[in-house]
Amino acid sequence: MNNQITSNYSAFKFNDDNLITLKGVANNSFIGYYLRGIDIVKINFTLTDSETGEPISNVKLSVFLNISESESIYVGQNTTDDYGYFEYEFNVLTSYPSGPVNITSIFPGDVKSGLPEIKIIYSAIFYSRVSLSIFLEKQITPLFEKNITIRSWLAFDNGTILHINGLNFTLSIENLNTSDVVRDFIISDDSGIATYIYNYNDTGAGLYNVSILFNATENHFDLPYTVLVTQTLLKNGSIIGEPILSSFRTFKVILASKIDLAFVSGSNFVTSLNVLRNETIHIIGRYYNILGNPEGGKEVRVSIYKGNQLVYSETQNTNSTGYFTLEIESSIIANNYGLGGYKTNATVTGENVIVNELSLLIYSAVKVLITQDPPSLIMQGEIFTLSGNVVDSTTGDPLPNSKVKVVIRYDSTEIELANTSTNTDGLFEFTNLTIPLSIDSPSITLTVIARGPIQFLYLPDRADFDISIYKFFYLTMRINETSAQWAIGKGYVTPINEPTISVKSGDRLLFTVNITDNYERPVSIDYTIIINGLIWKHGKTNNSGLDKFIIMINETTRITIRLSGLSPLTFTIEIAGAQEPLVSLIDPIMVLLIIPFVITGVVIYRYKDKLMVYIPIVSGTVHGEETLTNLIDDIEVLLKNKIYGEASEKIMALLSLIAKRLNLEVKSSDTPRELLNKIYPRIEKDIYKVLEQLVNIYEIVRYGERMPDNTTVQLTLSNLRKLELFSETIYELEV
Repeated sequence: MNNQITSNYSAFKFNDDNLITLKGVANNSFIGYYLRGIDIVKINFTLTDSETGEPISNVKLSVFLNISESESIYVGQNTTDDYGYFEYEFNVLTSYPSGPVNITSIFPGDVKSGLPEIKIIYSAIFYSRVSLSIFLEKQITPLFEKNITIRSWLAFDNGTILHINGLNFTLSIENLNTSDVVRDFIISDDSGIATYIYNYNDTGAGLYNVSILFNATENHFDLPYTVLVTQTLLKNGSIIGEPILSSFRTFKVILASKIDLAFVSGSNFVTSLNVLRNETIHIIGRYYNILGNPEGGKEVRVSIYKGNQLVYSETQNTNSTGYFTLEIESSIIANNYGLGGYKTNATVTGENVIVNELSLLIYSAVKVLITQDPPSLIMQGEIFTLSGNVVDSTTGDPLPNSKVKVVIRYDSTEIELANTSTNTDGLFEFTNLTIPLSIDSPSITLTVIARGPIQFLYLPDRADFDISIYKFFYLTMRINETSAQWAIGKGYVTPINEPTISVKSGDRLLFTVNITDNYERPVSIDYTIIINGLIWKHGKTNNSGLDKFIIMINETTRITIRLSGLSPLTFTIEIAGAQEPLVSLIDPIMVLLIIPFVITGVVIYRYKDKLMVYIPIVSGTVHGEETLTNLIDDIEVLLKNKIYGEASEKIMALLSLIAKRLNLEVKSSDTPRELLNKIYPRIEKDIYKVLEQLVNIYEIVRYGERMPDNTTVQLTLSNLRKLELFSETIYELEV
């Protein structure tokens, strides 16, 4: 029978009755060619029982992109309908690799329904696109500066520059005022970037048009599975269109004075600055006249805008060397116009002045205040409450809609318990928190993490609690010279040792109580003694878990010991008849509670041999170091605000931290590219692509000494959240 798929699911054997018919397309068939970032892959088929013809309905299949024998990317999943029909479509992302790929739909098999493993494989070819980019040092430049730097390169659709040496670009620079044209050829270096410095000193002021062409044929440009943006890939695999890329930009040369502006940050001068709402902003500037000479005595007005709204203005006079400085308290701006991004420029009355614009981000920090702490000792599975509020750390104002989450950390594991948002008064409350029974550790750190309503405008805050946890208590009781022991939890009492004792009327029995948890740590806990239905004593064990009391036995005595919040232990001491067991009677209700506990205990311990433990790849907090999440957040803020120098430092720190978390050797001499190569075998392909984009930005800023283009930055930002998911990746380890 054609298109039958048999099981290779190793745990079970299926006979010919389990053959399944695939309709719609043959297994292992080729389904076409697709452009990354453009095309959508659609797969569909129908599954039926090959013997009865009945549809295989309600079967959930997961779809994977297999990029090698050992690497795959999870794409998604869907379920067959009542007719056995399965359909799934997905976008071909620019993060996917170009070249031949397999698209696999998998159902792992189900013993109850008698279905074998189902694996349907299609093959396809993904093509990447290449575009041409032009970078101009400035859009408007004064005549006295005499030249401008022009750069060009080729980049894939995911923003990655093609690092190819010797690519030949055709450059044309046209003076639109005179129609004069300068033509030249520029060659790419090892970084793939071609650079040209144009001297406009002789051609003068005016508007200039810069055009750059790249001819793939003349360059013998032949990368596999690649098309130029001017070309079109047909579904049969052929590529049409001219193999020529072109792009143009304009810049303007004017007769003007100039003001260089910068923020003073420590010993550095920067054009982008992030400050807290209670910090002082320092600005320095220098004025140059139309001849390019610094000039004193000029009245310069510095203005700050939020959008198009003027929010602050101040006038300063230049000194004899053309310099001026001013200081602004960020609180003056933030208190009146709020947190967020601002722009700064300068003007001179009556002059045509070219000035570089400064980017300012005013942010704040949150403060998480806990109003109800978690208990310092918690039984696993027990419900507890945690509450507090989130405020601005500077003003104390409540912050509604702030994100709050509770996580548990122990060993190298991190588990998120719950998350919520603050109400209109900045308050939050978790009422049903429990410590999972799967945790096998005597102590944990419970952390409350709070982030502001707009995360990039607020630094997060956290509150840590060191908590001892336990599953149950051991109650060890010594009665005169006889000992007994029970395990007591919520809903069960299990006898461990049941000695016998002879008692005569009038005997004084010395009870010594020792309470420890299942990790054998002494526990100070309240308890109550009830004799024959009446409360006889309230007690509390000391820090060593010990306490003593004496009971005079004059008649048959029913004793109940109730530990705070746990099930009661009840036993009867008989006067008549020696050698009666100490625990001779247990409440019938307790018998019902004990039996399920014992059965459950067997199931738990048998299952524990196959317990699935979830462990993050990169998680946890090391005091004195930045966390992965914080670094990702910082990089996002810095890139959005074009603070590329500081962003490159954070990128280096991020790669170093990931490498350390993966137990890789990190040398002080390692470059980001070298760290990425070390990390690569230990991470998924899509995470590698995001890290590579960050490395590219680092290299553009540090080695190219320029700003990355907006397309490269936006593409990186759109994929950056994958790294936050990476920090919470869960792996299943069988222990």
